Amino acid sequence: FLCCERAAQSRFDLIPAHIRTASLSVSMPRFCSRTIGSAALLAWAVFVSWSRADTWTVEPGVRSPNLTSTCTVQLPDDSWRHYYHGNVYRTSPDGLTFSTARPLPGLMTPPGFFDRNPAVLVDGQGYVMIVERVAVANQSVVVGLYRATSTDGLTWTAEPTPVLTPNAAEAGFMSVPELIAVDASLWRLYYVVRGDVVASATTTDRGRTWSREGRLIVTGLAAGERYVDPDIIRTPAGHLRMFAAIIPATIPTGIGNQRIRAAVSDDGRTFHFAPYDLIGVTNNTEAKIDPDVVALPGGGYRMYFGAGASAGGPIDLYSATTPALAAPIVTGPATATGA
Repeated sequence: FLCCERAAQSRFDLIPAHIRTASLSVSMPRFCSRTIGSAALLAWAVFVSWSRADTWTVEPGVRSPNLTSTCTVQLPDDSWRHYYHGNVYRTSPDGLTFSTARPLPGLMTPPGFFDRNPAVLVDGQGYVMIVERVAVANQSVVVGLYRATSTDGLTWTAEPTPVLTPNAAEAGFMSVPELIAVDASLWRLYYVVRGDVVASATTTDRGRTWSREGRLIVTGLAAGERYVDPDIIRTPAGHLRMFAAIIPATIPTGIGNQRIRAAVSDDGRTFHFAPYDLIGVTNNTEAKIDPDVVALPGGGYRMYFGAGASAGGPIDLYSATTPALAAPIVTGPATATGA
């Protein structure tokens, strides 16, 4: 969710009554993470079909009213920490019941501006945050992405100037950063540009400087569909799995009728979407946005996501779980087709 503060509620017949089956065929050109210590770039493979969707079950209750776009970090004691808009955090022993919001010392926003959509990565040196700064008077005006560091994830040192600012190719807009480790020295940042697609950039100095890579290559979306709010994890098989909010062709701008789907990649730049809604909608005004997926200590995954009943209405934070991620059928390389 992009152009306004994400702050809910609706009817939630979120999960299909049964697992739908279908086949998606793609072939793509050959191209030569919030996980920590992930493997080096994998050999290229083309994902040609999905035999089924993940089965996600929405957990009872609201995790928090008027909240979306969290960044969740698992702590050494298997408790959880949410970072979110306004430079605050909260903790939970079980990922379901959270403490009240607490400020993050060292993160101060200048008057007239607001920080939102934090992405946090933990490595052997501590914590790095990339956060989006917008103008309070018009939150579609993105000043840039800013960097902060911490040794404990609580007290931060913020840099005064942005590490990335939106350019003309990005239509002057960048939002919803997502930060992952490719290997011990290379990190990749994903972020929404133009308000309807995702681009990436890389760094070898823990986010101080970035090299833009341009927009991602994607397959599996219908004509006119767009995707935003990327959240990326590495699966046990070593693939990258993107969760994103899909904007249908019938919604030109704003929020409404968005649902959450998944895509898979081996190289971090070319993603293949499955033709299934993981978190769906029941009418054309509902919105399911801002997926935030974490692996659970006992196995399976939890997704936090924002849910709203109508465009411009409040957005609340919900959660869903799955015992496992559905695997695509893999072959490749294959002949190129446009995307």
